[in-house]
Amino acid sequence: MFINMNHEPSPQSRFWRRLIRFMFRNKNLSIQQERELSERMARFHPPYPKSVQVQYGSIHRGQFDEMPVARIEPDRARAGKVLLYIHGGGYVTGSIGSSLMISLPLAEALALPVVVFEYRRGPEHPYPAALEDALLAYHWLISEGCKPDDIIMLGDSAGGGLALATAMALRDEGEPGPAALVLLSPWTDLTNSGPSHRTNADRDAMLTTAQLERWALAYAGKTPRDEPYISPRFGAFTGLPPMLIQVDESEILFDDSRSVAEAARAAGVNLSFQVWQGLWHVWPAVGPLLPETGAAYKEIGLFLKSLGLLPE
Repeated sequence: MFINMNHEPSPQSRFWRRLIRFMFRNKNLSIQQERELSERMARFHPPYPKSVQVQYGSIHRGQFDEMPVARIEPDRARAGKVLLYIHGGGYVTGSIGSSLMISLPLAEALALPVVVFEYRRGPEHPYPAALEDALLAYHWLISEGCKPDDIIMLGDSAGGGLALATAMALRDEGEPGPAALVLLSPWTDLTNSGPSHRTNADRDAMLTTAQLERWALAYAGKTPRDEPYISPRFGAFTGLPPMLIQVDESEILFDDSRSVAEAARAAGVNLSFQVWQGLWHVWPAVGPLLPETGAAYKEIGLFLKSLGLLPE
C-alpha cells in the first residue's frame, strides 16, 4: 500500500530543517570527525521520559570479544513482543547513545521493550561484520526466550538497510525471520545509483552523494557494492515479512525506499510505503522536539496493530 502523507509541515519542522542543513550538509568531514560529531550531538537532548528505563549489557561475540547492548523498558511495556532496533550512521558511525533520541520515545509510544546493539563499523570492520552482528543480536534474543513471531525489527538509514539484509539472510538460511520490518529512510543501495541522488541533490537537508560514497567504500571494502546483503535493493523479496517504510520525498535516498517498495510489492510482501513531505532524512532523530516524530510513531503503531502485533 502506497500512502502519500500529505500534511502541512509544523513550525518546528521548518526550524529544524534549516538548522540541520546548516549543521550537517556539505561539511566534508572525515569518518573520525563524523564519529566525534555524532557523540557530541548525543549529549544534547531534551529530558528523556522518566517512564522508560535503560539497562546496559553485552552479548558474547567470541571468547574475548563482546558486543554492547541496551534494553529500553517502558514502565507499562506490553508482554511478549520486543523491538530489535538497528541504529543508523552510514555503517561508520552511530552507537547506542546516539540512538536514544529515537529509541526511548519509540519505546514509550509503542509500550514495547526496545533492544539496541552496537554492531562493528567500517572501515575497521568492513562487510560482513555488521551483518554478522545483526544476526548475532537476533539469535541472542531467541536464546533469551523470544520467538521469531514476537520480534519486530526496526532500522533507520544504514540500520534500515541492515535490517532488510538481515531478514534476507535469515530467509536464505531457511530460518524464521522477524514478524515485521520497519524501515526509516533506509539506505538500501550503496552503489548510490538511484535517480533521486540527482533529482534531490539540492533539496536534501542533510546528506550528499559524495558523503555516502565515502561511507559505502568504507563499509563494502573489497566486496562489490551491489552484493544484495550490502545493497538489499538488489536482493530477492519473496518470503520477507510485512514491511513499513517511511521516507521524506526530498531525500537523495528516496529511491532507495521507492525501489524496495516496488520490488516488495511485486513479490507479494505485505507492504506499507509512506511518503512524507517537508522533513528530512530520519526526522525522528530529533525525538520529541518535532511533532512529526510522534506522528511517525503513531503510524508505526497502527501498522503493527494491523498485523495483530499490538492490541487495538
